[in-house]
Amino acid sequence: MSDGQPWRKVILDFNNSPEVHGVGAGFDPAEFAATLRAAHVEAVVVVAKDVQGNCYFPSARPGPATWDLLRGQVEACRAANLRVQALYPFAWDEHLAQRHPEWLVMRRDRRTGLPPVGEVPDVSQLCLSHPGLLEVALTHTGEILRQCAVDGMWFDMVNPGPLSVAECYCARCLAEHVRSIRPEVQVTCNTLAVLGSADRVSTVDTIEIEGMATGVWGYGYLPVHARYARTLGRPVYGMPGRFATQWGDYGGLKHPLQLRTELAGIVANGLRCDIGDDPGPALRLDPAVYATIGEAYAEIERIQPYLEGAVPVTEAAILADGPPLTQFGVDGGGAEDGWLADQLAEGLDAFVEGFVRGAGVAGAARLLMERQLQFDIVDLTADFERYRLLVLPELLTVDAGLAARLNRYLDAGGAVLASHGALRVGESAELWPAGLSGRYHGEAEFERPYTSISGPILGDDQRYAGYDFALYEGCARWTVGPGVTVHARLTEPTADPVHLTGYAVPPSGVVSEYATAVQAPGLGALAFPLGRSYLNHGYWIYRELTARLLDGLLPEPLVRTTAPASAEVTLTHQPRTATGPERWIVHLVNHSPLRAPRGRVEFLEDPIPLRDIEIALAADLAVTRAAEVRCGVELPVRRTGDRWCVTVPETRVAATVVFEG
Repeated sequence: MSDGQPWRKVILDFNNSPEVHGVGAGFDPAEFAATLRAAHVEAVVVVAKDVQGNCYFPSARPGPATWDLLRGQVEACRAANLRVQALYPFAWDEHLAQRHPEWLVMRRDRRTGLPPVGEVPDVSQLCLSHPGLLEVALTHTGEILRQCAVDGMWFDMVNPGPLSVAECYCARCLAEHVRSIRPEVQVTCNTLAVLGSADRVSTVDTIEIEGMATGVWGYGYLPVHARYARTLGRPVYGMPGRFATQWGDYGGLKHPLQLRTELAGIVANGLRCDIGDDPGPALRLDPAVYATIGEAYAEIERIQPYLEGAVPVTEAAILADGPPLTQFGVDGGGAEDGWLADQLAEGLDAFVEGFVRGAGVAGAARLLMERQLQFDIVDLTADFERYRLLVLPELLTVDAGLAARLNRYLDAGGAVLASHGALRVGESAELWPAGLSGRYHGEAEFERPYTSISGPILGDDQRYAGYDFALYEGCARWTVGPGVTVHARLTEPTADPVHLTGYAVPPSGVVSEYATAVQAPGLGALAFPLGRSYLNHGYWIYRELTARLLDGLLPEPLVRTTAPASAEVTLTHQPRTATGPERWIVHLVNHSPLRAPRGRVEFLEDPIPLRDIEIALAADLAVTRAAEVRCGVELPVRRTGDRWCVTVPETRVAATVVFEG
């Protein structure tokens, strides 16, 4: 059943200095609407006020400049049957920051976001709870709603900083004010896909995840945050950009295949699409930009009947906790090299904790994605007992109450994969799983210890026998009780000072009593910080150890494919309706980047096609038809054991494989 929300949206970023000439000079209402319609756009977000403080509507509280452009854009969209929202950046207004420095957020070191005199501002963050700021925002919102027939308000900058960790929530005030004026108007707040969002998501109608993969976010950001946001009970939008790099990248335009791949990943996770654009001061939509957007959105429109009402099907969950507004890791694989370093240089302990905690979640998510398991990310308020498998990242805090709950979950037949600190009860030496009978004996003495793995690796029993694999992010020292299967043990480095020459300290070759990878009924445990280690280093041996444990914990996953680990594989379910059959839909996204220098943008411009990919689906459905609906190809379906199987002949960008019954 459709919820009526559009699938194909565009958001127009539009920021101008008062000194800019020709603002709005290229705006033609008929051309504006026709360009959007030709690009298969269903809805658009237009700027009511920009980050400089300029208003695009007549206001009793004007900024440095006012251009009456909002009304014309809204009327053009309404005439073309396009939905339209008004964008309002709440806590970013350089005009107010200059005139009311007492409204600014003050950091722990007593600095504000104002730059030295004569330098260009970056983000002069205003305090969300300041009465003066709130009064201006409420006045402006009321003026917008009374002057323009917008379908909704789209609030940006409603969190207290780009990545800061704080406890300041103002979305509720804005939502109540909007609905007091026009109850039917939709409210959207940007970036609610962070911890702590569950307690305020009831104030909004939709959630947006701003995550331009070619900017600072990287390609790991959006699929991870999507898996958390989609559990919050609201429609979710993923926001890529048409830019080659980042917002305001004039002249930078994504390759059509790159944008198509990004949108395929968004809808594969059950999200809708909202492409970011910036038309420049003249406010004329560029034909080349909208030809690129149109090609990508035509493909989404073609498969939209298989997206409406379809919900993600999951078998596992990563359990996350942390301070409010914790994000689940940022790749930093984009265009702004010094951005993360600048954040860390502020010395905010809470920020560092939140970022490292989030990195553990992001690394665990990457491992599950590469194993093609179907999973959500949930917090401690969730009913996590409904999942077949729980993954506990290394910094999850397990108190006595949660430990008891997890043991009950294991006793009821659930499975747990946990690493490092998530096995301890608080700060004690006790390991909570009853089946381990384990103790914590502190951390390994050296920053880089090693582990020796028993049994076959990569199908070879002998090649790696006695080899000591590096644990780049350290390791705990555990002992476990009898009856527990130990897959690997800790090898401490040599303490010989001759080797302390600036290189890593080599292993001693002496295998200790401490276990680093163990398995008990329903439980897989790793003594090193698995998520952060894999996110930061991508070392294949961590993936191999995880695969060994997962094969025992979840031997019959929902979907099996022969696609490589670089492909993203997700599963959604569309219930039977009066007009259509029940469907299980496997989404296959071919993430095939060109080679790029380390830490730089990944370009998805010449993908290597995937050929003859086998898909085996475990679904309780008598399948009568299978098809790859992006290309309109019927697929012969066969029953193998308890699975429905098809072969997809070729996938260049993405495949949407539908099983009907």
